[in-house]
Amino acid sequence: MCSFKFVNCWCVCYGKSIAWGGMGVKCMPAGRPVYGWYWSNRGNCAMMYFVLKTGVYEWKGMETIMYKCCIFDLDGTLVNSIYAIQRSVNLSLEKWGMRQVSVDECRVFVGDGYKKLLERALEACGDSKLEHYGEAVNLYPEIFKGCCMYRVKAYDGIMELLDFLKENHIKTAVLSNKPHPRTLDNVEGVFGKGRFDLVYGEREDKGIRKKPSPDGVWALMEELGVDREEVLYLGDTNTDMRTGKNAQVDTVGVTWGFRDREELEAFNPELIADHPVDVVRYIKDVNGIE
Repeated sequence: MCSFKFVNCWCVCYGKSIAWGGMGVKCMPAGRPVYGWYWSNRGNCAMMYFVLKTGVYEWKGMETIMYKCCIFDLDGTLVNSIYAIQRSVNLSLEKWGMRQVSVDECRVFVGDGYKKLLERALEACGDSKLEHYGEAVNLYPEIFKGCCMYRVKAYDGIMELLDFLKENHIKTAVLSNKPHPRTLDNVEGVFGKGRFDLVYGEREDKGIRKKPSPDGVWALMEELGVDREEVLYLGDTNTDMRTGKNAQVDTVGVTWGFRDREELEAFNPELIADHPVDVVRYIKDVNGIE
């Protein structure tokens, strides 16, 4: 038996009740077909489609849907960039003599782009009316440009995960809410050029709304020529979980990043991964890779 990802699989039966993917399908009286539809269930099965005729199984072909593309969030998923973000925020806040924000605070502030990051930091440091917000938004990009690689490194196991995907001809992309030039700086600075098929940071100037909008995922899918059923999206925050759900693609929550397991589990992703090797095992299972 092989493990398949069930997508829109169906069965027709006459006068019997049959088990399919661990669920029962109740049939109408003999001679009246009943169709059972299932979406994104997984289990062990030899065929995707079958018809039962007079008590005899007649197999009618097979369709397997496998992952052909992994789309990664950047900060907290591929790289630990929290110290660069903290440094940039604190250098910005120094202008108004505000206190320094901690790493733990930054873990909560990040995920929705630098403008929301600054808004949260200013409020936490006493600027409840956001009197300095406009100036901070103008100041931060230049500061971050000089700090974006500060202590940034790939998480343990990420290189091996990327090697596995390349060896199995699975496309890879990065989708971040970080400004696009700084996204490129991080990706190329840590992984080198050409490691990913596509890399995109925030591109609202091109009409692509930032996460959790599905726009970025859908744009990447179109450019890479993959369907929703063939995509696995990986991220570490509730913003990422909502992005995957909004884009209607399978989603993995990773616990090695900036948020805790409880936050991720609330969205019922296909997988909660504690280490990149968990993603490797999962894709092997779905794609039937030995």
